[in-house]
Amino acid sequence: MRKVIDFLRKQREQLNYSQDYVAHQLGVSSSSVSRWETGQSEPLMSKLKQYSKLLGLKDTDLYAILASEENSTPFPIAELRLSIFTKEAYTVIMKAIAEQGLAVSVESKCLNKWT
Repeated sequence: MRKVIDFLRKQREQLNYSQDYVAHQLGVSSSSVSRWETGQSEPLMSKLKQYSKLLGLKDTDLYAILASEENSTPFPIAELRLSIFTKEAYTVIMKAIAEQGLAVSVESKCLNKWT
């Protein structure tokens, strides 16, 4: 949890958001935000999600950081393999992925024909 809170604190500071502003937006006291950031307490997962959303992060970003607590850098929380047989299907799937703001790497035997 420490890694997540440190990341959120740095994001908050980059956005020039005060602890008071964050607290007001989350419906908690500024001392709660301070205790989270100093490690004296941990927020509920619901507040953690609200905090990350306030800072412009997606739930997937938050989960990736949580999943990588033991590692120095976040890693993907899932790997998905698809068999796509038409250009139309490829286009629809890539659009859906882009709309979610997800990072994707593609390995394809047919990609050159479709892009």
